[in-house]
Formats: sequence, structure tokens, C-alpha cells
Amino acid sequence: MDELMRLTATEAVALLKKGEIKPQELLAASSARAREVEPLINALPIQCYDRATQEIDRLPERAKRNENHPGWLAGLPVAIKDLSHVAGVPTTMGGSPIFKNFVPQESSYFVQKMEDRGALVVGKTNSPEFGFNATTYNTLWGATNNPWDTSKSTAGSSGGSAAALAAGEVWLASGSDLGASIRAPAAFCAVVGLRPTPGCVSRGPQLLPFNVLPVVGPMARNVADIALMLENMAGSHYGDPLAVDSPPGSFVKAVREPVKPKRLGFSLDLGITKVHSEVAEQVINAVQCFRSMGIEVTDACPDFSKAIEVFHGIRGTNHIAGMYQYVEKYRDPNTGNHLERGECTQTECR
Repeated sequence: MDELMRLTATEAVALLKKGEIKPQELLAASSARAREVEPLINALPIQCYDRATQEIDRLPERAKRNENHPGWLAGLPVAIKDLSHVAGVPTTMGGSPIFKNFVPQESSYFVQKMEDRGALVVGKTNSPEFGFNATTYNTLWGATNNPWDTSKSTAGSSGGSAAALAAGEVWLASGSDLGASIRAPAAFCAVVGLRPTPGCVSRGPQLLPFNVLPVVGPMARNVADIALMLENMAGSHYGDPLAVDSPPGSFVKAVREPVKPKRLGFSLDLGITKVHSEVAEQVINAVQCFRSMGIEVTDACPDFSKAIEVFHGIRGTNHIAGMYQYVEKYRDPNTGNHLERGECTQTECR
């Protein structure tokens, strides 16, 4: 079992395609690992291994449509962040008591793509309520602990996905990112997370389809696996007006056959943030590596001095539009604070 969980997603999919391992074996390994580590880290509070087992019967039909697709996963178990829907599986919107009994009948658009391309969803990963916090904690499921040191935070809001990957419960997991909610947990848990360009991965069903701040993206243990997951997440959907077709070529091929860029833009802090000395050292070392490869690196960025204020205003306004009906009845300090930021911004703009 441990040997299977130590495989990369790319390695596991290659073995699945060759028939050298079976989806049932990977499900059993994932389930066993979850039973072992969940009491310590609490990353996968909603599990659906029985549903995943039933989905195996649909793989032959899906293979006929997708087995030549570069993102075909051939029965690889994955986890989905609990802000997205999986049909027939509870979505609590990040452990919100308001949604504790909600079971969607339709999967989110990108989940539909992933399942059609051979993913087996084994559970929902923990998130702060509505993804409104930078620490993964909620009143329904509690806190997710960092697998490397359970006394430490995973950050948020995709902390459950990052922890599940780091602990070896799954090979791939989805995250969502508005203000570093994929990137921060990935960094805290020593895995990899990518915030895609808005429109790359279709979102929905949703109330605010023209909101470009939040995106859904892949999380994995290495860059090649990120490319593999993005390959089967990406693409347009008629229900998402901002989603676009996948670009020509392949994300997987781009990682296997990289093309060296001629020029890169770089900023250590974007002019607005503090950076820990250890982080700064690693980033500067990476920049020097690029320069040693003959790549021109320009240390500059636009003026982001007002970016944080603007960000909170737009974010708060979107929260008002999407959540006000719930917050008025179930107001708490966390969600109330985000709404008040939006309310203040609206008042200033009148």
C-alpha cells in the first residue's frame, strides 16, 4: 500500500494505462492511508470511497471518449475541495453549519470533466467556511493540521487539499484561489499548487459567473503532476461565460519538453508585502538560476500600492452579492468582517 501511495500521479496513471495496477488497488491504498492519518490531520472530512468504487464501472465507457486525451487519468483517485460540488456527495461550503445537510445533484463543471477523463473522486477536502479565511478551520469539521508538524497550520483556504497530498492520501486534489488560497497551503505543506489564468478552468454552476477573481486550479506533489491534472481540468463549458478552450498543444508535453523563455519579469514583494528571509533567499537563488541559463530577468512590477485596498473592496462586494441572504441570518465575526469591507467600499464609491 505504501509503495502505491509513494507513486507520483504521472507514474500511477502510466501503470493504470498499462494494466499493471488496477483502480481498485489505488482506492484501497488511499482508503487505508486516510484511516491512518485522518485522526491526526483532518484533511478529508467527507469521504465517498463507495461512490468511487461504483464509478469504476463507468471507466470503459469514458475511455472510449478520452483514452487518447493527454489528461486521461484511467481510474486515479483524486480529492475535491469542499467549495466545489460532487454529485450525490455533501458540499458543506467549507464546514458551514448552514450547508451541513446540502447534497448537490450536479457536479461542478470541472469535476464533470475530471470524472469523464477517468478521475475517481474519493472525498472532499477541508476548507474554512466559504473559503473566507487564510487558516483551514471551521465549526463543522474543525482544524486541518500540517502533516509535517501537526501543531502547525496548513494555511488556507485549500489547506485540506494540500495536507491530503502531503500526507499521501491522494495523488491529485483540486484547490481554489482568490487571494493565494492554492499557493499559500501548497507552500506551507511542501506540495505544488497553480493558480491558472481566469477562464482556463471552467467554474460553476455559480451565482456570479463574471467574477474573475476566484479560480479553480490543480494541486499535486510535483510540477509534472500539476500539468497532468490541469490537462483534464481545463477547457470551456457552456455554463461558464468566461471559460475558454484549452490552448493548442498539451500542458503535459510542455513540462516534458520545456521551451526556455527569453525574458522574465520578477518582483520579490510586488511593493506591498513582507517576505521572510528564508523565502527571499530561495526565490533569489531561483532568479540567479534563470540568469545563469541566459534568460533576461527584469526586476520590476506595476504600482500595486493600492492593490490590497482595491482587492478587499471587490472581494467584499462579491461577498455581499453572493452571501448576504445567509449572513444576515447567520452572521459571525469572520464573514461579517468581509462584508463590512465591501459595505465600506460601496459607501465610499457613492
